[in-house]
Amino acid sequence: MRMMCYMAGATKVLELGFPTERIVRGGLQIGVEAPWVVDLVGVDVSKGALQKCSAALHHRQALVEAEGKTFPRTAVLQGSLDTVGRDPRAHGSDAVVMVEVVEHLDPQPLEALGEVVLRCLRPPLFIVSTPNKDYNLVLHTLLGGLLENGLREADHRFEWTQSEFQLLHGNFATSGLGIQQLVRP
Repeated sequence: MRMMCYMAGATKVLELGFPTERIVRGGLQIGVEAPWVVDLVGVDVSKGALQKCSAALHHRQALVEAEGKTFPRTAVLQGSLDTVGRDPRAHGSDAVVMVEVVEHLDPQPLEALGEVVLRCLRPPLFIVSTPNKDYNLVLHTLLGGLLENGLREADHRFEWTQSEFQLLHGNFATSGLGIQQLVRP
């Protein structure tokens, strides 16, 4: 994802949602280790996640600057898909990134995703990643780590197969929201 942001020339990155394991690793997914990022804005609904992320970012900033490197301007905002489109600090991003967040959304915010990000925020680049349900059987066989309902984590509302994810992409593309390309890693 960093490479996609780099290749797109993204200097202002908006990240929606912070999975806990990323906060523990030191902050937002994009930008902390990406010298071309000038502004990094993170939005999450959880006040606790915001506090942890803010503390991790301050710690990481001290380490990066101690090495003589530049750290991006950062802001962490409490909000949701219902509010982020109205927050001027979220606008003007070169890239909006959602790393393993959509599977945590309830149906109503999920339905609003394309409208909020693509019509309201209008970033040149929108990156969404989500667990691929097609691999759950393999993961279960190797690691024995699925729940009784077949999902990877208890707070997942759903998990998509690759074809279901492509259907979402197709829905965005045919609704006039400007999706041009689906990139698979």
